[in-house]
Amino acid sequence: MFKKILLKSIPYLAAIITGGIFYFIATCLVANLHDLLINIAAAFFAIPLLYFFYETTKSFSHKKLNKEIYDYAKMLVDRELLSVLNQLQKIVYTLEEKDFSNEAINNFLSERVWKNWTGA
Repeated sequence: MFKKILLKSIPYLAAIITGGIFYFIATCLVANLHDLLINIAAAFFAIPLLYFFYETTKSFSHKKLNKEIYDYAKMLVDRELLSVLNQLQKIVYTLEEKDFSNEAINNFLSERVWKNWTGA
């Protein structure tokens, strides 16, 4: 875990350290080069921060999107399973015996009912 975080933070730290080096070099130079190096140092500070916030926001929204996709797929699978269960109940039970309560579905899916149905 720590190694993964360290590996992800190395580019950010390198850019910030480089920005610091440019800033300290700029403090020793004349006005024209001073301004240029200060601007370069500011870019080395700002770009990694902006990229970090972009990646953080992207990963957060990606996690929410994955959760929504997972929930949608789960709903589709549940719907199809209930459809199959309904068809099986139509085969096994007559219309009068059919019951859609949770208890009846659990009993239908239990091993005891399957043994009786298959004759085992």
